[in-house]
Amino acid sequence: MMKRNKNKVILSSIVVLLPMVIGLLIWNQLPKDVATHFSFNGQPDGYSSKEFAVFVLPLIVFVIHLFVSLL
Repeated sequence: MMKRNKNKVILSSIVVLLPMVIGLLIWNQLPKDVATHFSFNGQPDGYSSKEFAVFVLPLIVFVIHLFVSLL
């Protein structure tokens, strides 16, 4: 299935990793802790380090994306 949709997988992989690129571009403007979870009211109630938010979260989404693409 992935061979047949190779271009779509590549394009969607770029989109999934785009937040990492944007995070690197604005690295100096990011606070030490970034809000990563919000309540039903839209108020932040969970924070992560900017390293985790910029690198780890997009990589987790990317791995899940590749796993689902292979299925």
